[in-house]
Amino acid sequence: MPILRLFSTHGMFDLPHGDDDTVLDVLNSAQIAWASVALYVKEVGDSGFRLFPCLGTKMSEFGRNTLVAAFLQRNIDPTSYIHAHLKISDPADGNGAVAEYLYRDLSQRSGNTILRRFSRAECIQVVEENVSSMLDQYFEKSGSGVAKIVIGVSGGGDSNALISALEKYKSDKNIEIIPVIISGPGEWDAGISRAKDICDQLSLKLNVVSELETREILGATGEGPDLISRFGKQFPGEDYEFLGTLIIRRVLVHIAKLNNARHICTGINFEDLIAEYFAWNLRGGMPPELPVRKVDGVKLLFPLWKTPKKIIDGCYPKHSFANYEGRYPSFSPGRTLAYQLAYVLTSDFPGVGEKLLDSSAELSTRLGSPLVFDADLGFDTLGPIPMALRLAHKRLLNAK
Repeated sequence: MPILRLFSTHGMFDLPHGDDDTVLDVLNSAQIAWASVALYVKEVGDSGFRLFPCLGTKMSEFGRNTLVAAFLQRNIDPTSYIHAHLKISDPADGNGAVAEYLYRDLSQRSGNTILRRFSRAECIQVVEENVSSMLDQYFEKSGSGVAKIVIGVSGGGDSNALISALEKYKSDKNIEIIPVIISGPGEWDAGISRAKDICDQLSLKLNVVSELETREILGATGEGPDLISRFGKQFPGEDYEFLGTLIIRRVLVHIAKLNNARHICTGINFEDLIAEYFAWNLRGGMPPELPVRKVDGVKLLFPLWKTPKKIIDGCYPKHSFANYEGRYPSFSPGRTLAYQLAYVLTSDFPGVGEKLLDSSAELSTRLGSPLVFDADLGFDTLGPIPMALRLAHKRLLNAK
């Protein structure tokens, strides 16, 4: 059987494989980046190695006694972040696990990756502690009166976990929570019952903003097709996600100003913000401030900025599952790329994502906000908006 051997300054390692595995499959299984190695082969009778690009070659296509050599291109230890040395930690409370996450202490030169499993109670505790820590540091009270937070909810796992943690946080503080959900697109409507369920449990009044109210807030005509139909006509083949995000922001800001609230927040989580980091860097800029962002005259908080989605889902598993079942596909290649980069980073290199967000927060604080108020559009934007997009925005608002 041919051998695929990794050569590095830290040792040689034979990589396990099957006959139908390509060289790329074997490297991926061993967590060795294909771009990090130069591939050579040495067959029986050869005096030395010869360069042989073979990522797509199956192991069964090599001669029986062929040595396929993957030489690491740099003098680094390729096993440093391999999860083979996995240490498993079960829920401390002895209950069944509903979530799990990989951790690594980056301050140690070498060490095990820890697979930490969480019970539902532990997931809730992690979210509560993270939200409390963030708000203690960044939430600003306004004098001696009631401080208000407008929270956008969707009925999914993120916002349900967040609103529960916020309710727990405010129990001994003079804070009022104003939950808001927007009706309209099918996926959003599907979450109203789940959002109402969690709000009822917490004795909170859920503010449901109708399609017509949303149009009024946006300055759109009340008659004519709904917003998602207008968007499909103006931007055929494009994702509604982008307009949806803007609509949520503008509605939450509007509700906040009506209620004299200085803060808004949503369930944007750890991986969302890492994806945002990659998205803005790929387009040549840095993302706006973290974990607080001034937008449209209010402060947008990210209480879940250090909380992974897997742990959040463990708080309300049934609601999270229902949210996954009801989602529609996204076809934006840029959005897909940003999220895939975020998931690969957090999966293969535990602990690095947290450092990335910390450095992004520090840098964005020093550089200041790139957001500027656009008087014509009526809201903050990241730089000048092209005239074609401005015209499309006006057609969207005035479609009949």
